[in-house]
Amino acid sequence: MISEQLESDKQLICDLKLSAVYLNNDKQWPWVVLVPRKNDMVEFTDLEECERMELMREMSAVQKAIVEGWPEVSKMNVGMIGCVCRQLHVHVLGRFVGDCCWPQPVWGAAKAVKYEEREKVETCAKIRELLRKQIDIIE
Repeated sequence: MISEQLESDKQLICDLKLSAVYLNNDKQWPWVVLVPRKNDMVEFTDLEECERMELMREMSAVQKAIVEGWPEVSKMNVGMIGCVCRQLHVHVLGRFVGDCCWPQPVWGAAKAVKYEEREKVETCAKIRELLRKQIDIIE
């Protein structure tokens, strides 16, 4: 189950074998958050070895989907920081040379620009379709 803290500004895109995939509500970047559907996970090492491998596979699929869908992405950022919300989750986002934070990290550096409802629905659908090319989605 996703913590209320994480869920407050995220939209569910789809489920993968291990993780729920969420769109982060900040349209400045293609930004996805993977949340393993396991209770009481805080650190990557809390997962079993096979689950860690699956999470890496899912992270790679999300990265490839973002790069395909946003060819202007200059660099991918991936982070499992977890200081604000301790539940294990992985941020995967595409960065653009010259974005408002470039080359610094985005975490806490810029005010979020929220999606309009239509944009959110369209972006989730786009990411879901791009992910289908990379990995099995649980329907």
